[in-house]
Amino acid sequence: MSNHEPDGETLCIHSVCVTKIHQRKGIALYLLRKYIEKMKEMKNVKSIALISHDHFLGLYTKAGLNLVGESDVTHGPEKWYECRLTL
Repeated sequence: MSNHEPDGETLCIHSVCVTKIHQRKGIALYLLRKYIEKMKEMKNVKSIALISHDHFLGLYTKAGLNLVGESDVTHGPEKWYECRLTL
């Protein structure tokens, strides 16, 4: 996820942010699902990928992404996990 490939077939999501007072209301899930719907219309996007800490995995799997497993990314003390969705 460190290289930008303008003609690549995988879209990488780097973050989904909802302000604290609006969290836990389904907004992030709604936004992810709508975004995925839009990406399915794109002919060049074949998959969506992201990395996440374990406490956000429920959100991403509810949105339709599949847990691939632990990521080899090391940034900070927490483990990262890779999620992916084939469109």
